Amino acid sequence: MSLESNSSSSPTNIESLSEAEQWAIVKQKMIAITRQYDEMAAKVSGISERVRSLRLQLVFSEVTRDGGPLPPIVEVNGKEYPDDIPERYRHLSFFEDLMDLPAEYLDKWLTFHGEIPDDSMDHLEKAKLLFVLRHGTMNDTIRRYETIRDQNRSRDEAERKKRNIAAAQNVKDLKEKRPRRGLK
Repeated sequence: MSLESNSSSSPTNIESLSEAEQWAIVKQKMIAITRQYDEMAAKVSGISERVRSLRLQLVFSEVTRDGGPLPPIVEVNGKEYPDDIPERYRHLSFFEDLMDLPAEYLDKWLTFHGEIPDDSMDHLEKAKLLFVLRHGTMNDTIRRYETIRDQNRSRDEAERKKRNIAAAQNVKDLKEKRPRRGLK
């Protein structure tokens, strides 16, 4: 007897079956129910693990937001750091550690975490991206680096404008000092 053929049977039909057939149906139904419970348990376990992971990320985010260290080593495909990274650049605990990375190693770390570094990004933007990939959150340290970068950009722009004005003035002075050719 199959489970499907007896699922719509009326009680009178079940009573007409032998005791062995009835137990076979009960056994099949118990196996099906057990399988369903196992599937539900696996789903609940997966959801529970994901919730635990999200809570842990939230805790790490709060810690880093308040200036604390990054979470313990984040593994990617069973590795703790990219290939060819010197020992001194393997342990990244604070945002300052990311800012101290040479550009080539910062790019390797980003690639390790699945991000392709964009040429238009400056060192600070790349460090911020890596910080977030390692479960960090914006904090005062990052804002301080942004302020310094913005001040440097403003200063550089002002100096560039001064140089352009000075160069334009030099060209004007040269034109005025140049003897004019007269008509014969």
